[in-house]
Amino acid sequence: MPFDSKAFSKTKFEPRTAEIKIPELKEFFGGDDPVFVVRGLTGIELANALDSSTTIRARAELAEALLDGTSEDRTDAIKVAFGIGNDVPNELARYHELIIRGTVIPKIPREVSVKLAETFPIDHKNLAITILNLTGQGQLAKKKPQLCSDNGELKTP
Repeated sequence: MPFDSKAFSKTKFEPRTAEIKIPELKEFFGGDDPVFVVRGLTGIELANALDSSTTIRARAELAEALLDGTSEDRTDAIKVAFGIGNDVPNELARYHELIIRGTVIPKIPREVSVKLAETFPIDHKNLAITILNLTGQGQLAKKKPQLCSDNGELKTP
């Protein structure tokens, strides 16, 4: 059977999601389960994440220019805090971008991703790899709402 490009084009899709428990972070969830919800990325988000080493270098140069005239120690500290130092490995830069773009609940900003990588590096990497795996599986076709239950009763949307 040939690929039905018309049906594919008409179909609405949504990202795959997954829950990841990190028991070691329980104290930071206010008593709730230490669960992160992550999602797969779009093609543009993935490309931006994979290009992150170039972006990181550009951000580092911009930070340096903006902080010109301040002490070198302070400049380096600010760059490290934002994960934009020249010594950030390309793989880690990609992990940061995957996590920043792919976390849903809680949303993880750059500075938290940097701290997480520093303090819980394996959990950080697992979050990034789960996001990458979800992305590789592609999105799910949205299901149309069912108007009748299995026993034939009308459902209200």
